[in-house]
Amino acid sequence: MRCWKTLFASIFQSQDGEEIIFSWQGGEPTLMGLEFFEKVVALQKKYQPKHQRIENDLQTNAC
Repeated sequence: MRCWKTLFASIFQSQDGEEIIFSWQGGEPTLMGLEFFEKVVALQKKYQPKHQRIENDLQTNAC
């Protein structure tokens, strides 16, 4: 998760808009499992500036 911490810190520092949208796609992102996404959301909240809203989108081929 160290790379994710660095990535989120960098993204939030470089964006000044009101909203940041993370789109999870490619292959099958649900294979990462719920625990992965719980950790990601926790890191996003940790580094999220107060003036920005976060949205996560998930694209899947599942039925």
